[in-house]
Amino acid sequence: MASSLASNRRLTDVGGMSRREFIKAASVSLASGVLLAIGGQQLMDQRLPQISGWALQRSMFARHLNETFQVRQGAATLPLQLVDVRDLPAIGRTRTSEELEQSFALLFRGSGNAMLNQGTYSFERAGIESFLLFIVPMRAEEGARYYEAIFNRQ
Repeated sequence: MASSLASNRRLTDVGGMSRREFIKAASVSLASGVLLAIGGQQLMDQRLPQISGWALQRSMFARHLNETFQVRQGAATLPLQLVDVRDLPAIGRTRTSEELEQSFALLFRGSGNAMLNQGTYSFERAGIESFLLFIVPMRAEEGARYYEAIFNRQ
């Protein structure tokens, strides 16, 4: 009985909480965090269907050259036209056709009125499932802004 009372003593370093109360609170916090992480991922999976990153290959984009993609920025949607699909340079060797499918750059042109910051956005195009793409602002010209995405899986 004395050892039971000793183990239930108040921990002065934890604000007067007993060991039992501390362990219980820590367990509840850990379980809540795990459930939140699992539930949040399931919510994201339901809200944004995506094609696999590996399906995003050079040939897929080349088929849609000069076409417009809708890019979600919060509740707004901005149109970006795919204006260039180019190979990344291979230093000291020639890339195989399979490597070219995985190593390329995309250049998009958008309106000069709205600007997207560097970041990951949801892209949509008729006939293609939505996908996430990290883009970087490149330059601005009169009436247009350019953005680039790089794929280098080698």
